This record gives sequence, C-alpha cells and structure tokens, in this order.
Amino acid sequence: MASAWLFMTVQTAHARLDVPELKLREDLQAFELSLQDPATHTMTLGSLIAKAGLADFVKLNAVDRLTPSVAPMQESHAPVTGLAMDMRLGMTILTQSYGAAENKVVLDAQGVPGRQALTLMSGVATLADIRRLLGSTQLQYTQGQGPLTLDVPLIIWKGAQLHLLPGEVLSLNRTTGAIILNFGHLKMNRATIISVGEKNPHNEQFRPFVATSGGGSAQLSEARISGLGFGNLAKFSGFSVVLTALFPTQYPTLIFDSLFSDVVGLATSGTTDVTIQGNLFHNMRGNAISLARSRHARVISNLFVGTSHTNSIRVEHGSVDAVIAGNVILKGDRAGIVIRHNSNHSLIMSNIIWARKGGGILLSNSACSRVVSNLVMDNGQKGIEVRSSDDSLLEANIILSNHSAGIWISAQVESAITFIQSNLLAANGAGIAAATGATIILDNNDFTGQFPQFL
Repeated sequence: MASAWLFMTVQTAHARLDVPELKLREDLQAFELSLQDPATHTMTLGSLIAKAGLADFVKLNAVDRLTPSVAPMQESHAPVTGLAMDMRLGMTILTQSYGAAENKVVLDAQGVPGRQALTLMSGVATLADIRRLLGSTQLQYTQGQGPLTLDVPLIIWKGAQLHLLPGEVLSLNRTTGAIILNFGHLKMNRATIISVGEKNPHNEQFRPFVATSGGGSAQLSEARISGLGFGNLAKFSGFSVVLTALFPTQYPTLIFDSLFSDVVGLATSGTTDVTIQGNLFHNMRGNAISLARSRHARVISNLFVGTSHTNSIRVEHGSVDAVIAGNVILKGDRAGIVIRHNSNHSLIMSNIIWARKGGGILLSNSACSRVVSNLVMDNGQKGIEVRSSDDSLLEANIILSNHSAGIWISAQVESAITFIQSNLLAANGAGIAAATGATIILDNNDFTGQFPQFL
C-alpha cells in the first residue's frame, strides 16, 4: 500500500521573496526572444542575465566561486612531427574506452578499408603545421592561407598537441569522412571547428566529430563548434571526452565561453574535474551536456536556447559530486536537468528552467542530492521530481505555474527521507504530490499562492 509520513512545522507566509510572477514571465519571454538575434551569441551570460533583469535568480557572483582553480599546463618543446597511419588504430583506442558500437558507421564513411589518417606524433602543432604535414605525407593538397577543410581523419597522438589560434577555422568534410581523434591535447582559443560538405555517400548517417580518449584532454576558450555528431552514443556526439582508467590523463578538460550549435551534444564519460562554464548551446540535436561515470564535474553558468529534443543537462551512470549551477534553460522537450542512475551527492543550485514541454528537474535513483535556490517555472509537467532517491534536500526553490505538481515524490523505499524547506510554490497543478513518498519533512514553505496545496 502506498504511504507517506509527513512532518510539518509552522509555515510562514512569504517564506521567500514576493515574486511578481507576471513580470518574471514577461522578462523570460523577452529574454528568449532576444536570443534569436545571432549578435547576442557572442555576449557573456553575465551581461545577458543582467540585461534581462534575472540576476537575482541566477546569482552568478556566488556561482562563479564554485569554479575550481586549475594549474597552468606545460607545453611540449619537442619538434612537430607527423605521419600517415591507418585510422583503424585510432578507432581501436577509442573502442578500448567506449566499446565498438556504431564504429561501422565511421569505418564505412572512409570509403575504403585501411584509410590513412594524418597523425600528429609530437610537438605543439598549429593549423600551419597541419597544412605542411598533409602535403609532406601526400594525404591531401591544401592551399596556403585561410580556413582549412580537412578531407582525411586527423589523430592527435599521446604527447602531441594541436593548438588552434584566434580566427582559425578547421572544417571537417562530411563527404569524405573527416574526424578528429584526440589522445593528446587539443586547445582552441577563439577558433572554430565545423562540419562541411554533403551527406557521406558510403553512410548517410555519418557526421564528423571530435572525440578525446586514451588519456587525452581538451581546453576550449571562446571557441565555436558547429554541425558535428551523429547517433545516440557519447563518443560520436560531436564533441566528447570519453576516458578510462587504463589511460590516465595529465590535464583536466576545460570548456569555457564557447558556442555549440547544431551539435548532438557535449558528452563526457569516465572523466574527473571537467569544467563546462559560460557556454551557449543553440539548437542542439541531443542532450546538450551529458555526464556519465564522471567525478567532480562542474557545469556552471551555461545558456541553453533554441531547439532541444531531450534533456539539456543529464548526469548519469554513477557520476558523483557534480555541481550544476547558474545555468539558464529556456524551452525545449523533456526535463531540463536530470540526475539519475546512482549519480550521488549532486548540487543543483541557482538554475532557471523555464517553459520546457517536460518537467524542470528530475532526481531518479540518486542519493544525497541538494536542489537549492532554483527557479522552475511554466514547465509542461512536474516542477521538481524526486523518484527512488533517498536523502534529497529541496530548499529555497521558486516553483511557479508548472502544469503538474510543483514537487512530486514517488517510488521511495520505506526508509527514505525527503527534506522540503523554505520553498515558494504558486499556481502549479498541485503543490506537493506523492505516491509511495516514504518520509517527507516540510519546514517553512510558502503555499500562499498555491491551490490545491496537497494531493
């Protein structure tokens, strides 16, 4: 029989600030409309939030303090060397980190077995070095200036680095099967990697991608990634970092202030101390950010706009100690933020999730999560959902006008406790709803504008 124990203290009216709901909705609508102008895609999230009048909800000053300090990396002084290598060797290393599923799509796209890849073996290469090595290996004829279209796979070997400099554009040719496999270090500073070309004649599903694996790392600052990725696997998602304990990494992966557009997603697996901060995700074709089997990930102050066919941020498969803070998620399908599959000790703080067709925040089969000071408004399903997740804390959230329950708790084991305190709930389909809710402790929540309060 479904049951719940409910413990309540005296509820104070206006436990939170008095939120002008209509004005807030108008601000969010105007903000979302303004982001249709491509000129806004180069502005910082801080300036956009301030201009939209939403600074009280995102609290970027507090959120930015969650960013870990990073020691500067040491650049190699070895000469730049490269050679032609069977690209299947690189795919084998990727397979050791993430399995062989869908590898056939990539191999088919090469047209012939044993396709040769340009492989950086040592040194810190630039785009000019790529041009030179393509010529010396006779893999591809290239012009000397401007953007470079890569027709063959590129492999960055362990110990080698590729640095793309401000203004540089590296195009990956979909028609010829171009990809980047990074087992060393990829650094982009105000540079661009995009997909170009028609559908691949050997496999129309294929699109170019950048996959970091085998102990590799990537650091992006004000970069642009566009048109990459295919399928549903993290390794081919467009821009991925999929690691394993077999290959220890030397540097953390950092993705700062960059634009991802028309990409399946930015995906990590098996990583430690990844930081994804200040980026704009526009018209994504899959999970914009996906974290699996990752430790101490930081997803901070990112903006999600345009089409979104599934979750914007997904933390799963045993990812622990993730911080999801200061992000703004506008419209899209399904829940905005999902924590699931034993991803314990997550902090979800000061995010805005507005007008999703699904819910706002979902905790599923994950313990000890803290959901604090988020604005969850106008979503088509539940505001915040806790399912099979013990010791969850929902504190100081503003939960407004969600079509279903503002807070939903279900499928809890008998010993589970959910703490709900100092939240403001108003105009939701119901205030708090539960099915097998176990123990729910309520303290100082504001239901003044909420009817029905309980179901």
